[in-house]
Amino acid sequence: LIFISGFINDTPTVAMMLPLVGRWAQRLGQPASKFMIPLSFSALLGGTCTLIGTSTNLVLQGLVDKDIHNGMNPGFQLEFFTMTPVAAPV
Repeated sequence: LIFISGFINDTPTVAMMLPLVGRWAQRLGQPASKFMIPLSFSALLGGTCTLIGTSTNLVLQGLVDKDIHNGMNPGFQLEFFTMTPVAAPV
């Protein structure tokens, strides 16, 4: 799930996984509601690993590009996997 949400928006990733998590919970004899928040959190964490994984990263990229265009050097460049070394261990 974390790998999928790095490349697809979090909401469709969670929606795609709901039936699987529901069946898994049923097999374990647990209420599916116990797995919904962890499902959502894993999608959110996966989204932080890539530039397109979450809209917040895209907003940050836009601000960095704007600063560079205006002659202000932020001291770093955001690329597709720039956040991965920081986000993946979380």
